[in-house]
Amino acid sequence: MKATLIVVFSLLLVSIWGQDLVEIESSNVPGFFIHSAIGAQARIEDADGSEQFVQRSAWTLVPGLADHQCTSFESAYSPGYYLRHSNFAVYLQRRDGSILFDLDATFCPRSGLDDSSLTSWTSYNFPARYLRHRNFNLYIDPYSSNTVFLADATWQVEKRYRPISLQSINFPNYYWRHFNFRLRIDPTSNTRIYRLDTAWRLVPGLADSRGVSFESVNYPGYYARHFNFEIVLDQKEDTSIYRNDATFYRVRGLANANWSSFRSRNYPNRYIRHRNFLLYLESGTSTLFRQDATFRTVPSLLGQY
Repeated sequence: MKATLIVVFSLLLVSIWGQDLVEIESSNVPGFFIHSAIGAQARIEDADGSEQFVQRSAWTLVPGLADHQCTSFESAYSPGYYLRHSNFAVYLQRRDGSILFDLDATFCPRSGLDDSSLTSWTSYNFPARYLRHRNFNLYIDPYSSNTVFLADATWQVEKRYRPISLQSINFPNYYWRHFNFRLRIDPTSNTRIYRLDTAWRLVPGLADSRGVSFESVNYPGYYARHFNFEIVLDQKEDTSIYRNDATFYRVRGLANANWSSFRSRNYPNRYIRHRNFLLYLESGTSTLFRQDATFRTVPSLLGQY
């Protein structure tokens, strides 16, 4: 039975292995993700928008170092460093080639203890212990039927899509950016905060996978959505109105068919456009409107994280 469970949940993770990066979010502390500096105890941290957070919360799920039917968590920003347990606390450490390290750095996926659609992980060499957060720090703790434990040991794996930036056709040196949670186009800058704020993940539409949604790189879990026809950055909510407001259909550019325009799902005659450098959801037919509503995706100014 154990082998069957491992195979089933390994298959669930196969589509993630070897692709883009992932974030691992706590199921009971939404917006908090597994995060660790080299040598430090891993913990869950909230998305604060910093470059440091972007780097330290990005993981690659790889076949387990001790057993390829299980999983190991490799830091995407510091390849060769893995989450491993030591004295039942979990740290980010460099792989040292020892059998013990590989055992300590291998975790086996299970159906989520608190939600079967999510994931829990047991330690490979202490199979009665689960990866969980406690006081925000990560441990492998023995199984308990306590509801707090069940929730602390349940995780959501979220694919981190390769970041892109969005360029304006009529202001080609200007890119989409969030600033104080309002979306705008701003001129190119070499500052790190600008490159973070202009980095987006183009993900399948929250309300319709045929569409797209725009997730902030430095505020994971926050998406571009329209509100009173202004485009804002807002934390994801599990409501139909949020999902619809944050879903857009990518169509041929209104000003250039080789570029793109983004049509609202729930207001299908309105498009994202810039006006006075702020982004709005509006309709129009003028040449200026078509130019203001035309953009293209380019490799992120931030680079790959």
